[in-house]
This record gives sequence, C-alpha cells and structure tokens, in this order.
Amino acid sequence: MKRAVLGLPLVLLVLSLILSAAAGERSGIDAAPAPVQQQPRIQPFVHGYYLNWAGYSVENLSASEPLPPGSVTHVYAQFNVPTVVQCEGVVSFWVGMDGANSPTVEQTGVAALWNPNTNEAYYYAWWEMYPKMPYTIPSMKMKAGDDMEASVGYDEGTQTFTFTIKDLTTGSSFTHIQKAPSKGANAPLRTSAEWVVERPMTRYRGETIVLPLAEFAEPVVFKKCLAVVRGENVGIKGSGDGTYDAMTMVDPSQPNDNPPPEFLPLTSVKAHGEYSFSVTWLNSGAPY
Repeated sequence: MKRAVLGLPLVLLVLSLILSAAAGERSGIDAAPAPVQQQPRIQPFVHGYYLNWAGYSVENLSASEPLPPGSVTHVYAQFNVPTVVQCEGVVSFWVGMDGANSPTVEQTGVAALWNPNTNEAYYYAWWEMYPKMPYTIPSMKMKAGDDMEASVGYDEGTQTFTFTIKDLTTGSSFTHIQKAPSKGANAPLRTSAEWVVERPMTRYRGETIVLPLAEFAEPVVFKKCLAVVRGENVGIKGSGDGTYDAMTMVDPSQPNDNPPPEFLPLTSVKAHGEYSFSVTWLNSGAPY
C-alpha cells in the first residue's frame, strides 16, 4: 500500500467530506473522498498485529490450514457504543465474515467520528459487502452508551446474506437481505468470522488512505460472540486444533517505547472467557 502523506488540515478536510457523505449531504468539492469503507484485514507485520483491525477472528483449522470455502454461515455479537471524544479520526465496530483470508467482507456495525460543526460525536449504522461501497442506515440513530446487537447470516439455499443490526437501548432495528455473487472475484468465500474494531479507509485523489483511529473514552466490549463454523457453534476461543486469532492494531510508522510489539500499539485487546472481549483505545496512529 502506498503511504499517504497528509497534514492535519488535509485530514480534517477529508473527515469533513466523509461526514457530509455519511449524512447524505453533497459537498460540492472536487476530489471529495468516498465515504469511509471497511476493508479486508491488511496483512500482519508480525502475527497478531495489524494496521487496521483489532479484535478476534476465527479463520483456521490449524496453524497451517485455513478454513475451506463455505465454512462460516453465521456470526453474532452484542457491543456497547463507546464515547468518541474530540479527535481527528474514524472508528468502526462490526461483526462479519471474510476479510481475514479473502478479498471480500460481509459486515454490519456502527461507525463514529467527531463532528466539528456540532462539537459532538457523530454515530451511524451501516452494512457492507466489500469491495462494494457501504450503505448507511439513516433510520437508525444511536448515541454513546447504547447497547447494540449485530449479525450476518448466510442461507446456502438462496445464496443470500441477511444483515441485521438492532439498538437494544432504543429498540430500533434494521434487516436487509442481499443476494451474493456465486462466481468471480467478488464471490464470498466464507472462510472466516470476525468481531472487529477497525480504523476505516477512504479514497482521496486516487489514493487509498487508512485514516487515524478515532479516540473512544471507554473500552468497547463485545459479548455473546458466536459464530457457526462448519455447522458448530464457536466463540472467540475454541477447542482442538482450530486457531482463533487475537488482533491488535499497530502503527508501523512509529516505534513502541516498550516492546513487544515492535510498532506503536493503537489498541489493547483482552479476552473475557470464551464469548467476550474488550478493546481499549491507546493511540490514533498516522494516516497510511
């Protein structure tokens, strides 16, 4: 990936344009970026340390054997919406399939960034079948402190994905059924299940930019994490030979004063048993 060199004023401009796009406004500015987009996990610098993902994934039968295509049919979790404070960045909390060992991702969740116009955090729900652009869900309004539940399911008979997200605090919800491509590069492989905190990317003037990670004041806790993998219910930690990858986000451009890891950690991840974990914000990181 080509490194994007962005100064703070340009980062703020990009975020302002993204905010307008997420809110359904037309910016009228040339070379406006695409809305924030969640993408496949960027390959690790060291196993377990990634540029854009933090959380957990289920992706391998063993250390050297990835899950075969068609392994994952459902993924579910509940999570809190943490307080995003004044900052320059974006953060996304989601559940989904693929992206660990494949070029597609089928996912739904909540994204957040700071709105300098209202001097408060802006939160919105979305669903996405990467590499297609995400769809925002304007009918859902959430705030810090709300409890969410999200799931992605696949029906092998109809070859459709069902995306469901619900605000357990307010009762508002959204469900969408989407036909999946059965052939070609965009055909989902369903070779992993994920519960992720991500720093999303956007495209600006021909460049792909991974944006800084927005600061959230309290940890986001994913609980009741459940995936159906090869017909069996699994959590974030399994038994036998299966590998369940804990993912920490890092900034490879900045060293860590107290390694490991070698690079600056942007998050810390802590498991709470087999079905729950928390992600704590540590640093924003530079755009990449």
